[in-house]
Amino acid sequence: MDENELIYSANDLYQALTEIGIQTTDSILIQADIQAFGIIPGKEQSIVTALKKVVAQGNIVSPAFSLQLQDPSEHYEAGLADKIKAQMPAYDPQLTPAGGASAFSEYFRSQPNTSRDNHPLYSFAAWGKDKEKICTDHSYDLPFGQTGVLGRLYDLNSKVVLLGTNFETCVAIHFAESEIGRELVQESAPIMVGTEKRWIKFNNVEFDKYDDFEDLGTHFLQAYPVNIANLPAGQILVFNLRDIVSFARDWFEQKDRAHQLNAGWKGPVA
Repeated sequence: MDENELIYSANDLYQALTEIGIQTTDSILIQADIQAFGIIPGKEQSIVTALKKVVAQGNIVSPAFSLQLQDPSEHYEAGLADKIKAQMPAYDPQLTPAGGASAFSEYFRSQPNTSRDNHPLYSFAAWGKDKEKICTDHSYDLPFGQTGVLGRLYDLNSKVVLLGTNFETCVAIHFAESEIGRELVQESAPIMVGTEKRWIKFNNVEFDKYDDFEDLGTHFLQAYPVNIANLPAGQILVFNLRDIVSFARDWFEQKDRAHQLNAGWKGPVA
């Protein structure tokens, strides 16, 4: 393969994205891994430039998780964990980096005219005409559920764009996992309440309990329309967020039901 074919400019990315059905007024949930492609001069800057041109009258949303603020008690003995918690900075939508996420997520989060929601561990960053609505403060409980950012993207009939990534990293699937009545688990993180730092607790659910997102994605590709751009180095997938949520909800409800029955669950008490 000619090395020149592996070079993608912002204009090349713009053309590829428009050719697979993204419209200027679309709201898109983007997850990107630029390492999966060839040479992108400007890297994250070129990708964001292309995306903003494609959906100039719409919205771009990206995960901006700050998992570095998770409770250290799960990884350290009590005495050391308490010391770490005491020194841990509180979540700040403007200052807290998207730690543990891709370089793209952190670059996008830090851009001018980008908003970020209030969740201390599982926030999203948004750019576009509805960014304030998308990132309006919401309950800390079930951060991927109906009242959170994914719920707002669902209402906007958004599209999911996997740019060099696969279903294994598709956060839209967490929406379905949050809405099927799974047992709650408790997490905690530091926030500011006035001038005081506090560790708050919130409810969530267990995610990816079957380690099967890729298998789910393979079946989803056979059941729903997915636009695919196969580039010389890398692949772009575009599909409707409501479609993946509907499919994943049915998928996990069946698996959870089978798991419960195999564990001796006889169904709800009459």
